[in-house]
Amino acid sequence: MRLSVFVLLALVAIATAETKEPANGTDIDALIESCYGQIGYACKNGTKEENKACKESYDPIQECVFKCKKENEGKLQNMLECYQSDCQSENTDVQSYFGKLYTCLNGISILAFTVAASALALLL
Repeated sequence: MRLSVFVLLALVAIATAETKEPANGTDIDALIESCYGQIGYACKNGTKEENKACKESYDPIQECVFKCKKENEGKLQNMLECYQSDCQSENTDVQSYFGKLYTCLNGISILAFTVAASALALLL
């Protein structure tokens, strides 16, 4: 009986975590800025020429990220799907950097689930 209650509550937690989105675009902006703060900023560690080439590859991807955010205003998971499928770079350093940003933003979604599941487990 206790196991079935736990499974039912876990399913509710999963559904809640997957559908929980920031209330508005400002919240997503704050999440993006938080992730930038965690992973640092791109195109700063090479030579002048390397940084220039990096910046030229970085700018279109950054625009793509903002386009995905605008098209999916308030829906973090949809924004991440757009970002993952549409925002690619041939510059491996830039792609790696934006991979870290994606992982950070996606981790926030996973964290919401983990917190909800942990809280439910404590109630049992």
